[in-house]
Amino acid sequence: MNDEEAIKAHSYLWNLTFNFMSSMSLKCAVELRIPDAIHGHGCPMTLPELASALSIPDARIPFLGRLMRVLVHTGLIAVEEDERTFPKETRYALTPASRHLLSCTPLNLSPLVLFVLHPALVESFHCLSEWLQCPPGSGSASPFATSHGMSLWGYTRQDPRFCHAMQEGLATDAPWVGKMMLEKCKGVFDGVMTLVDVGGGTGELSRMVADEFPEMECIVMDLPHVVSESTTCGKNGNLRFVAGDMFEAVPAADMVLLKWILHDCILCAISNVIVI
Repeated sequence: MNDEEAIKAHSYLWNLTFNFMSSMSLKCAVELRIPDAIHGHGCPMTLPELASALSIPDARIPFLGRLMRVLVHTGLIAVEEDERTFPKETRYALTPASRHLLSCTPLNLSPLVLFVLHPALVESFHCLSEWLQCPPGSGSASPFATSHGMSLWGYTRQDPRFCHAMQEGLATDAPWVGKMMLEKCKGVFDGVMTLVDVGGGTGELSRMVADEFPEMECIVMDLPHVVSESTTCGKNGNLRFVAGDMFEAVPAADMVLLKWILHDCILCAISNVIVI
């Protein structure tokens, strides 16, 4: 390996090693609601203006500036130079990506960011090598189980806040998926009188189907601690929630709807499935 190859190899490994900072900076931006602050300002913001809007102490403003540089580098935030000032003043603006983190948009992906980057999930990746070396039959079915001593589903039962974060995160794309499904694939529902949404969570997607097809009975099936708080039955009264375990049984229906769930029930015998 010559010097040029060695430099490229080192640069690649450095970038790969520090990539987690991009994800953590994204999480921080969501938690601080930086996109909302810029959007609410009505025009690009200077660093002091942003710090004031976020209630950042003066001593932390330089570190906020470092965070913003990372967000600019990853393409989440854009910068504009104010030609009216000398020296030119940097102002921060939204990008198409950060607009999908605004709380006022129905396509807000912030809950998904917070779920995927939740400490409980991130921690499980630290056990990946340990899990791979576990002998078969050791009782550890996944890196998550190795890390926490229980399955992901068991963890959602004991930690309501994590369960809520999971349900909110997985429901973030329901408005967009539902819109596309009912516009582009509406014909697949012809003649369907019953539909079961397996692992449907709070039922956002099923609610859209139920509202579009008032003659169809829609069932949302999920674990008891997930659906117990879901009482909405749709504007046509044709949506209901059923507690159960998809690994044991799925309610009988003409059609089964799977969204963010196929990886969990790939071994289930399902005959008529829409995979979203």
